[in-house]
Amino acid sequence: MKNFIHETSIIGDKVSIGQNNHIGPYCIIIGDTTIGNNNRFECNCVIGTNAEHPNYFLDNYGKLEIGNNNIFREFSTINVGTTKKTIVKDNIKMFRNSHVGHDCVIEDNVTITSNVVVAGNCYVMSGANLGLGSLIHQESIIGPYSMVGMGCVVWKQSKIEPCKMYFGNPSKCIGMNEIGMERNKISEEKLNYLKLEYDRKFNKK
Repeated sequence: MKNFIHETSIIGDKVSIGQNNHIGPYCIIIGDTTIGNNNRFECNCVIGTNAEHPNYFLDNYGKLEIGNNNIFREFSTINVGTTKKTIVKDNIKMFRNSHVGHDCVIEDNVTITSNVVVAGNCYVMSGANLGLGSLIHQESIIGPYSMVGMGCVVWKQSKIEPCKMYFGNPSKCIGMNEIGMERNKISEEKLNYLKLEYDRKFNKK
């Protein structure tokens, strides 16, 4: 199926786009950016710009890889990577005015709500939900199926563990994300597996 690209949008020479994507008015997609299938970019998205890093402001060296079936609402921004790719996987929702920084990995089924900033080199694991206006410090790891509450501030040393809920500045755990676990059919066995995966990533950073 063909892509829809609004006549006011700008697509760079190095951008590769799959099929059945919708790119709305006044979007800018540049850099070494690869986009999969069935993605929707609403108006004024800015995708594939230089990393917000002092060594990379002027030269677009890095790469960005976007998967399939994602929704990017108005004024969403994503930067390319520096030493590695920025990766945004599948079935992700980025709400209005949200940002994903350089060298991040956003796994499947993540929700990034309005005014959220995910700083560079973060890893957001599958099914996580980042609440309105939350701030994620660079090099943070967000556990799978966790919920970061509205206005929450995740410091670099914070542990956002799988299937737990957090709020405040700095972030504090307020219990298990029981509704998220029920919706996603997270068994005790799966939870133990998710904890192991999270600890492995957290201990490597």
